[in-house]
Amino acid sequence: MAALAAFAGIGAPGANGQQLLPYEPGAYEIPYDKIRGVHSYAPLIARVRGAAVRVNGYKVKGEGAKSAELTLAGNGSGVVIDAEEGFIVTNAHVLKGIDIASIVLLNGEEIPAELVGLDTDTDIALLRARITGVPALEFSDSAFLEVGDIVFAIGYPRGLDQTVSRGIVSGLERHGFDDTEAGMAVQEFIQTDAAINPGNSGGPLIDSKGRIVGINSFIFTKSGDSSGLGFAIPSRVVVPVIRQLREHGRVSRGRLGVRISALTPKIAKALSVGVNSGAVIAEVRQGSAADRAGLMAGDVVTGAGGERIDSDRDFLNFVRLAEPGKPYVVFVHRGPDVLKLEVVLDPVDGDNVPTPAASGASAFGATFKSPPAPLKPGAEVAGVIVAHVAQGSRAEARGLRSGDNVIALNRVPVEELEVFLQNLKTVEAAVLTVKRGGAEILIVLNP
Repeated sequence: MAALAAFAGIGAPGANGQQLLPYEPGAYEIPYDKIRGVHSYAPLIARVRGAAVRVNGYKVKGEGAKSAELTLAGNGSGVVIDAEEGFIVTNAHVLKGIDIASIVLLNGEEIPAELVGLDTDTDIALLRARITGVPALEFSDSAFLEVGDIVFAIGYPRGLDQTVSRGIVSGLERHGFDDTEAGMAVQEFIQTDAAINPGNSGGPLIDSKGRIVGINSFIFTKSGDSSGLGFAIPSRVVVPVIRQLREHGRVSRGRLGVRISALTPKIAKALSVGVNSGAVIAEVRQGSAADRAGLMAGDVVTGAGGERIDSDRDFLNFVRLAEPGKPYVVFVHRGPDVLKLEVVLDPVDGDNVPTPAASGASAFGATFKSPPAPLKPGAEVAGVIVAHVAQGSRAEARGLRSGDNVIALNRVPVEELEVFLQNLKTVEAAVLTVKRGGAEILIVLNP
């Protein structure tokens, strides 16, 4: 997701009470040490490395103060984001299955840490410890990162003392990983070739100004060691999560009440919208937050919460990170018109996010019939009725059901069965407006 104007938190206090800082010209120039006559990042690293800590997790065996025994169950890395209040960010998977956590400072001092809260959907956890004389790092807006930017990974790989590695941003908005450490639902990673190994998880990925652009999370490797494919959770995902953890100790997610689909050039043409990127609202559930906001089936969302929405995945991530009860501005294209709406997600328990429309088989696999004759005057049914949907067909995969009332094809009202069937054969993309149970639903049958 690229920034529309600024993502949630820009221009407002960040996780450590400071503002998230955007990209600055000249921020990526290599410093020159005049005394030694070399290019070096040593002054930068010396300034920030004290904020990177080791995170230890222990299991407790036995009961009582005298018989209890601590066993080291695992470790990772973390970063201090608020030294005054003692807040440290790490990965949720670093703390998986442990009883007690501690942090180890650069000078080797080990300090007990309290778990404030964690969120497995983003693999982010927040710890708190009593620390003094330790620097805290600010967050920079990862939306301004570009492939080729210099970054540093700081952490404690494989039980070693603190290690710093340098690389570049190799890719942005990476997703689709099933084997990440935590199996995160929200996936939008920064890819880097800076060396990241087991034990680096939870440590900071910083830019050449010493600001956090991501939290290192996992590596893509068969050997278990760094292979130049490291992935970090971007600050634009981290910041709203730790804000909720800090305030509430947990992350509350909301229900929007929509089903979404990807926007393709053919579907954009069928919907008569002048954009080729965004997320298509395929269904709006009656009485939902989306319904109250005025969203309709066929709308194409291009912006939400201050972020540009380029794909259905962007919109999924937006909803997963949005706080229930908080208003968000959403921009939609409805035909040739652009609308600015305000949505407030409903509070829910569990995972309630927009449902992506499934991909289907190659054929439509549905038959249609004219609506039945009305039982009384004025009770006529417009459009056509879905007579049968074949199992395993594209129509079934896209959500079409027997008995659905199709009232429009590509926003053009359906009046006669024969004309509808002929048009269905000739259109580049078939977008059906369906009435089901009092609600209007959008079904995308892409040939």
